[in-house]
Amino acid sequence: MPLTRSRSSQFLPFTHHRPASHASQGRANKAAPGPGKRLGAKKGASELVVPGNIIFRQRGTHWFPGENCGIGRDHTIFAKEKGYVTFYKDPAAHPKRKYIGVVFQRGEKLPVPRNAPRRRRLGLVGRERELSTVSTGEG
Repeated sequence: MPLTRSRSSQFLPFTHHRPASHASQGRANKAAPGPGKRLGAKKGASELVVPGNIIFRQRGTHWFPGENCGIGRDHTIFAKEKGYVTFYKDPAAHPKRKYIGVVFQRGEKLPVPRNAPRRRRLGLVGRERELSTVSTGEG
């Protein structure tokens, strides 16, 4: 024999919706975004840098290291020599790449022509060598 119930309490209608007491999907339960990573230019054009100074922090290679610069494993561009920062393009090497370099004198331009003499560091000046005659000591 089936159980008998009153008609009013047999089933609740489907119109009732119980709201969630806690969010359940996606970013709702995660922490807020962390602090920024402070990427970008750390030194401007024609600004003095010493070896080891960070010039540009980036994700990926938007800029490439030029003369007297190096690149870290996180793509940070840093100075290898003391000098002044310059930003340039070198169509002969790669037509679309942007480079960051360090020059020794303020106002020098990069890239240098392929057949130009090499710039000297530390204030050295080229000069003519004198050939000395050495006696062999025979006799």
